[in-house]
Amino acid sequence: MKLRTVPDYAGNTDDELLRLALEPDSLTAEARATLSDELGRRRLDSPARLAEFSKEQDHYKHLDDIDIGNLTLSSRGDGRRAYGRSNVEIRGTSEEYDATVFAVICYFPLVPMGTYRFSREQGRKQFQVLEKKPVNWRQVIFVWLQALAVVAAIPVALDLYLRVSR
Repeated sequence: MKLRTVPDYAGNTDDELLRLALEPDSLTAEARATLSDELGRRRLDSPARLAEFSKEQDHYKHLDDIDIGNLTLSSRGDGRRAYGRSNVEIRGTSEEYDATVFAVICYFPLVPMGTYRFSREQGRKQFQVLEKKPVNWRQVIFVWLQALAVVAAIPVALDLYLRVSR
């Protein structure tokens, strides 16, 4: 005899519960009833809230199609990396922002490959790409100017060092 257990949804996040609510056919009758009770307890059971969540999920489904590849640099400073942060929005513990991915050579951001909307939890390095946007040329020029300022500062710093060390 197989003993059926009813799931305890109290430890699940709101998003996890709403995802389950979008697929009620995947649950047993007991699980659906328990889920319905938990959604009601959290006031997430309105049809409008479920429709809103479903719309959000549809919006984010296309994200799997956006692959920007690995954004790391080799030990020589070659690779791809995101630079610049604009249109920053803080939402709870997460933040969304626009950044431009560059082809990088010798640590210098050379060729802009695209501007993307990123999302990540504050204080974490992992990110999610929300959408590809038109290249933000204002951001590209700002990143190039910052990189040129660093390159221009190297001879000045070297000259100052040599003068002081004499």
